[in-house]
Amino acid sequence: MIAPTKPKIDPDIRAEGGESRNDAMRKTLGLAAGFVGISLVLNLSRFLLVFFYLPPDRAGLPQLVTDRTYFVVFNVVVVIIAAGRLVDAVTDPLIALWSDRSRRRVPMMTAAVLPGALCTALLFLPPSSSPGTANVVWLIVVQAVMFVATTAYLTPLFALLKDLTAPGEDRTAMSARTGAAWALGLIGAAMAPTVSRLFETFGANTLTSWRLSIALGAAIGAILMLVPRALITESPPATSQTALSIRRSIELVRTSPFAPRYLVADAAYWCGLAVIQTGLLFYLTILLGLDRGTAGPLILLMIVLSMPLMLGPLQRWKASMGIKRLYLTAFAISIVCFGLMSLFGRLPGPALLQAVIVMAALAVPTGIIGGLSNGLLGDIAEASQQSH
Repeated sequence: MIAPTKPKIDPDIRAEGGESRNDAMRKTLGLAAGFVGISLVLNLSRFLLVFFYLPPDRAGLPQLVTDRTYFVVFNVVVVIIAAGRLVDAVTDPLIALWSDRSRRRVPMMTAAVLPGALCTALLFLPPSSSPGTANVVWLIVVQAVMFVATTAYLTPLFALLKDLTAPGEDRTAMSARTGAAWALGLIGAAMAPTVSRLFETFGANTLTSWRLSIALGAAIGAILMLVPRALITESPPATSQTALSIRRSIELVRTSPFAPRYLVADAAYWCGLAVIQTGLLFYLTILLGLDRGTAGPLILLMIVLSMPLMLGPLQRWKASMGIKRLYLTAFAISIVCFGLMSLFGRLPGPALLQAVIVMAALAVPTGIIGGLSNGLLGDIAEASQQSH
């Protein structure tokens, strides 16, 4: 008796939808590279801009804008950055609408790479080496162009994450990978002060070394941002799908059972994180008296500790605890860590140990939010549309 033979199955074909493993890998690598690149470009300005324009006395950098404060706590750089966020608030929905109507994400992303990366580097090349109106105008104009360009890259990139993945576990897994990719870009941006030290050993002065390290980071970010163009093939746009108008999109968000609460919590978290990112070099160099080069290794420590969580047990925790409980846990730990940073220099123990403990604890919320947020946003958008 001849045993029946099993049909041969190409090991390169997945069961779900027949997508080849090679195609899946190209898609994953393309999305991940895009997130690393845009994270590197964006976080260079988030980490370094205020410190660069208003450095402490011992930083070895010239002061480039007036240190006059408004309403006690606001200086001109903070006001300009906040104004840039208002530009974001206007351009974000317009760019999202344009992206949805074209249904071609990658060409828009590719067109945004050069102005985004170039303007990031130009932010640190103001026309004057002393405080003055010219530097303020430069900062306002270049930052506005940078925000528009990076939004024109990041918004369709988030849309690609939704377009190229299915709801459920597949999207959650992809979200964890892209969250890890974002974290890698964060490490690169935080290492810029450390890299500037290397340029100083080759004879560059402090100001030039900062500019070289930032330009190098922006160039690497731009190269990575171009990878999706080479690896991702978008499906032809579906003629039956139409993009929602801005008014309709706002109505969906307003009436969604999930979106308003998510947006409030997300905005509060990222605003707090932006304050920490902007002030980290000040906390380390002024409150703790550490060298600026310690910022990069500390961020590296936080990300390395968060990676096993982001790519490992997070999926099981999501099933057992639920997303809401995980997010509340992450927010609670973040609040404690942010509060401890304000006490740097007054906590018990050596200065470096204080920083290490706090940054290690921040690995938990970094892993949870970084691993869940991208996929959760896609799920909320899909659920909001289906509920209407």
